[in-house]
Amino acid sequence: MDTFLEQGSLARNSGDPQIFTAIPVDLEQGRSQRRLTRLVAASGSVLAAFQGGEVARWFPDENEFTLIHFGKDRVGEISKVLLDPTGFHALMTNSSGDTWYLNYQSTQPVRLPKLKGQVLESASWDVEATWTSTRDLLLGTRSGQILQVVIESKDASRAAQEKSIKTLCEFERAAPVLGIHRERVYSTADGLERLVLFAAAGCSLYAFVGANLESLFQRYQGERVTSRARIYEVPFDSPYGDLQIDEACVGPPGTKVLFWLTGVGVLAAKVQSTIDEDAVQMTSAVLESPPGLVPFPSKAAAANGGVVSPFLPAPPPPAPRSMALTRYHIIFVFEDRWIAVSRITHEVIQQQDWAMSTYGPLRGVARDLYGEKLWLCSERHAFGLHTEKEDRNVWALLLRLEQFDDALSACKRPSQRMRVLATHADCLFRKPGMEIQAARKFAESTVPFEHVALRFLGGKKAGLLEYLRCRLKNADDQVTRSLLSVWAVEISLARLNELRQAEDLETLALERQQLSELLRECTELDVHATIYHLLQSHGWLDELAMFAEMRKDFTTVILHHVSRRDCGSAIRKLNGFGGGLELVCRFAPVLFGAEPNAFASLLLRPQLSTVDPLLVLPGVYSPHSSQTHRAEAMRYLEHALRHTPELHQSGGDLEIRASSSRTGGSLLLDNLASVGDETGHAMQQSGWASGTAILNAMVVLLATDCTQNAGGDTGPEDAEAALLRFLEAQEANPLLDPHFALRICRQKGLIKAMVLLYGLMQMHEEAVEVALKHEDIALAKRSACKPPDTEKRLRQKLWLRIVEHQAATSDVQKIIGLIRESQELTVRDVLPYLSDSMTIDAFKDEICECLDKYEGQIVTLRQEMDDHRRALSAFKEDLKKAEERCIVVAADQCCEICGADAMTERFYAFTCTHCCHEACLRALILPTLSEKCREHLFKLEEARLQHQAAAAGAAAKPGSPLAEVEDELDGILAEDCPFCGQLMIDTIMKPFIDPNEAGEAEEIESWAI
Repeated sequence: MDTFLEQGSLARNSGDPQIFTAIPVDLEQGRSQRRLTRLVAASGSVLAAFQGGEVARWFPDENEFTLIHFGKDRVGEISKVLLDPTGFHALMTNSSGDTWYLNYQSTQPVRLPKLKGQVLESASWDVEATWTSTRDLLLGTRSGQILQVVIESKDASRAAQEKSIKTLCEFERAAPVLGIHRERVYSTADGLERLVLFAAAGCSLYAFVGANLESLFQRYQGERVTSRARIYEVPFDSPYGDLQIDEACVGPPGTKVLFWLTGVGVLAAKVQSTIDEDAVQMTSAVLESPPGLVPFPSKAAAANGGVVSPFLPAPPPPAPRSMALTRYHIIFVFEDRWIAVSRITHEVIQQQDWAMSTYGPLRGVARDLYGEKLWLCSERHAFGLHTEKEDRNVWALLLRLEQFDDALSACKRPSQRMRVLATHADCLFRKPGMEIQAARKFAESTVPFEHVALRFLGGKKAGLLEYLRCRLKNADDQVTRSLLSVWAVEISLARLNELRQAEDLETLALERQQLSELLRECTELDVHATIYHLLQSHGWLDELAMFAEMRKDFTTVILHHVSRRDCGSAIRKLNGFGGGLELVCRFAPVLFGAEPNAFASLLLRPQLSTVDPLLVLPGVYSPHSSQTHRAEAMRYLEHALRHTPELHQSGGDLEIRASSSRTGGSLLLDNLASVGDETGHAMQQSGWASGTAILNAMVVLLATDCTQNAGGDTGPEDAEAALLRFLEAQEANPLLDPHFALRICRQKGLIKAMVLLYGLMQMHEEAVEVALKHEDIALAKRSACKPPDTEKRLRQKLWLRIVEHQAATSDVQKIIGLIRESQELTVRDVLPYLSDSMTIDAFKDEICECLDKYEGQIVTLRQEMDDHRRALSAFKEDLKKAEERCIVVAADQCCEICGADAMTERFYAFTCTHCCHEACLRALILPTLSEKCREHLFKLEEARLQHQAAAAGAAAKPGSPLAEVEDELDGILAEDCPFCGQLMIDTIMKPFIDPNEAGEAEEIESWAI
């Protein structure tokens, strides 16, 4: 394992190309006699100051070089050039204290008389500055002052001027302010912004905190500034001191780091993004504490010999003349060399000796944030410092410092990422109690599986288990996932057994939860049989049921609960599964026997509406069980009858469904066979594999209730009433087997049910006989009224049988009551059944009523005969008038259709005086005739032609007489006047122009708007 991690060195390869390369640029533009003294860059522009006071502006991208003209001003030696990061504004000052302002649109600077005598050293530009105004510009002077200046320039043609100059702070030691910078932070007290101004003056670094620029120095008035604003102090300063703030090269985005160039090194500290009220009182809290110190490399230092030095080392190497920051490095410029130091490890990455005899001593380095360009300045030349793959070894440097997260984010290639993960995992593995975190990192790396497994097998099984879990989540191959899952489950079970023996309940609960998550990962793998065996052999049966439920192996879940005689939980699981049709049918006998109420409630759920009641019937049918079982069975069967269309459909749509499963069929037949021999015979005839079985089972259960619930809450009368209501409700159901029900009721002695069933089978005589046999006259009457009204003879016969039974009692009033109640019998029908001992006087009223009824019928018949006679006479009179009616046709009468003389050919005259030629009328009527009527018309015309041919002497023999043919033709053509009759009414909705006719489409288009 160690050998694997040590493959390759993390040190920089000496064969790699240099990160920074200095390339000369033609900045001098023929002014080689002048020496460069200062160079600054911002926003794609470069300002260079030459010896003798000359200043030039150069745009590298356009290669445009322009001299700055000071006019008649005597400039002298330029000591400092300050350039706005946007490139809009620039300040130039000389050692005599004169300052000029230069706008980016102008080549002629403007002297600022109000700044006379102030030698500028540093500036903090306002981020809200525009191209015409600097806004709040803060300046640090050589005399130890911080000034607030606002410079405005309306346009390039008008001179700029200082709008206001104000002294904000003055340090008591009069040390030059070599660096000044302001930042915005947030206060945790109110969430508002606070302004922080950092200032480097002499050997001290100061931080002023306030709500805004106006109130920034108010709290520091009236007392020594150094007592409250100083946050850091070094033994001695550098004449080339500088203060810069840049984004952190590693870490969260938005983090900023302050770099202070001092005489002992570069002090580096992160700027806090938030401060609390205490931080306002203790200003040092705005920077991290303690800060880091980047030592100055000595001339003899090797390229990779630098180390992170402690704070305030002594004695320090000589300070550089200038400093510039890149994304990952600090560029130090000395007179005879320039050096690149890593911002991460503070070690020297690249060192370049300078040819002073050729290019002159180095003066400084400038950074242009626009495009991240660097510029070197020597006395004789300017150079562009080009960068190539600056972040090539950042991951290795961070890895050396064990900053693994930052190193991982800095990796560019997968191999680098794997190296970081492997090193991080190995580091965690060596730390006590970190095996879980190490396992997760090993799972992300490409370290061979066997290497990791062997290391964890040395006593860190918890880490091995976590490693297997992580590898299981990341594995794609099914075989690999199967092997990992089985091994992980086995190790987890062994660990659970150890914890159970140690009685560590808290850790045991946590491990059981992790086992559940592991089993959830195994649900899609084909290893369930092995995992079932492992869980069962280790005795973790609850986890076995849980795993089966995860896999939706509901059979195993239900078997688990049933085997433990926990039928209630099994029913609840079935309820949670949404049913499970096969499981419900399979375990119905056991579950219903143990929990009848809960199981019946399960069957009534809408999710189980598609369960075939025939499959559940063997499990719930138990007529010899307890009253509760019978009641719950009937509750389900009644529900099935209401919600199963196949059990109450009409005979024409009846579908006899054969059971898909014969399991329990023989048990059902054996159970029902105990009712008796006749019952078994009925079952053989009815076919218990159809919906009839449901109705038969209900009959048996209801009939059993009538004889076995005498001690229950309801009596036998209520039970028999329930049976009667059921039979009446199923009277029209073709699946009802009345023969089977009749035999059951006969065996149980249920007379009312027997009578009702006889009536359902249209055996009304037998029904009346059974009712009379048991002296139930009311029941016999109801049975006698059941035949339809069309079978009056049968109804009379049934009522006469009742009369005959009552006649034996010689109760005249009962017989009279039967006559009145039946509405079918008369005294004449009843007389033969009366005994000789009865007198006719008892029926005097009935006889008179019968005679009156006969008399009324005779009178009604006579009136009907008179009405028919009068109607016949009126019809004869109307017929005679119709035969005598005539129509007068004028001699010049014309055809209403064609307008020609009507007398020229055969025509029809209507009673409305309209006349039409037969041919014209035929052409008008023919399109309105039906297909059948049109064919009949053609046949009649053909028959008339045959008669005409026969009259001319042809041998044709027409079938029908000519008069009949003419009458039928007249009936078709002249049935009604085409102008006054139904034909005209039917054509009201017909358009004048038919779009379906040929040539009419153009006519319709001609009328379009």
